[in-house]
Amino acid sequence: MAAGLDLLGGQMMGRFWGSDKSAEAADWRGRATTLQQRLNQAEESTLFKQAEFDANDMVLKLALDALRKADPSSPLLDKVNRDTMRRRHIAGVLGAKGYQVDIATGRVLSRPR
Repeated sequence: MAAGLDLLGGQMMGRFWGSDKSAEAADWRGRATTLQQRLNQAEESTLFKQAEFDANDMVLKLALDALRKADPSSPLLDKVNRDTMRRRHIAGVLGAKGYQVDIATGRVLSRPR
């Protein structure tokens, strides 16, 4: 009879710990679902940004073709000049957010703390 009581006690403890583990597992499943949703949103955002980048690149090529015909001596036709202008603009935008960017290389030198 004592063994039966131990068994009953063991079943009760198993139910107690099992329910706790079940709740913990459900919590982690919820977290995983949330992270998956955030990852999906980030991937979609990246896809849209890439599509926008590709569209801007296409428009730039058309504009450069038109500029080449209208003013072949324009400094904007020089890729080095355009890249420097881009890096300056990026450095300014990121600088306003606390980043420091090397304009010559485009590398981030420091991040905000």
